[in-house]
Amino acid sequence: MIHLDATLASQWTDRFAVTDARVRAITVRQLLQHTSGLDAMRNTFFFDGGIEWRGAADIALASTLLHDPGTGYRYSNANYVLLGRLVEQRTGSTVDAVIAAKVLQPLGVTAARM
Repeated sequence: MIHLDATLASQWTDRFAVTDARVRAITVRQLLQHTSGLDAMRNTFFFDGGIEWRGAADIALASTLLHDPGTGYRYSNANYVLLGRLVEQRTGSTVDAVIAAKVLQPLGVTAARM
């Protein structure tokens, strides 16, 4: 189970290497609300050759936050890659398999792909 108001760090099962200690205070809810303080990382995803998303999660963890978690809003794909890695760690399945089983199939969606 993933807890919304628990920190990402407390639920992470892999190595959690951070440069900015404030990253350890980010909650799952803040990732979902884009109030984590993580930068958009546009160059990482779109202009630097498009790094694989799981590797981008490591870059996000090692980044310096733009502001303290919970104190401002900024959309960032980094939030989603961290959430995806957390889902995979906690379930032992790929994030696309979890989304298909827990979200799409119960809604009767059969044509969607990730």
